[in-house]
Amino acid sequence: MKKTYIADLIAFEKVIVELKAESELTSRDDAQMFNYLKATGIEVGLLLNFGAEKLQWKRKVFTKKPPSTSQVSPIVY
Repeated sequence: MKKTYIADLIAFEKVIVELKAESELTSRDDAQMFNYLKATGIEVGLLLNFGAEKLQWKRKVFTKKPPSTSQVSPIVY
């Protein structure tokens, strides 16, 4: 069975915005955002929750770039 992910909003083809109306954001919401980022190749996501007492928001970044090894210098004896 193939799953379909539908983001609420994609801004400027660079940021996925996911809108929620829950009592609080959960790890399930985080996982959903990471799945959207992985599936689209977009690196930045924004979770907005309007259901809590105050507006909740989280910025998520997912990049496929491996950490740079050029910054690590070898130890020479």
